Amino acid sequence: MATVTYAVSLAKDFKLLRGQLKAITLTDKATKFVCSQCCSPIYNKNQRFNGLNMLYLGALDQAEALPAEVNLYTSTKLTWLDGLNEMPSLEGRT
Repeated sequence: MATVTYAVSLAKDFKLLRGQLKAITLTDKATKFVCSQCCSPIYNKNQRFNGLNMLYLGALDQAEALPAEVNLYTSTKLTWLDGLNEMPSLEGRT
């Protein structure tokens, strides 16, 4: 199980600032778009969310400026995620 943080945008408002994308078909309803050079994930499209792009937060230049507004896919959420604010935080790299 992987945990991923997305920012959701209207597909019509999405603008790629640099590089080129490669589409990878995941299922008949879902496609992942990755950097054509390094294969870093940029966003997903899913027919269940028609008209929206699920942008990987790590791919955004100004992710900190986007406020969290909704929690998706909670049926598969790891149970320990609810206690993140109570966990000790480590600064920097170890």
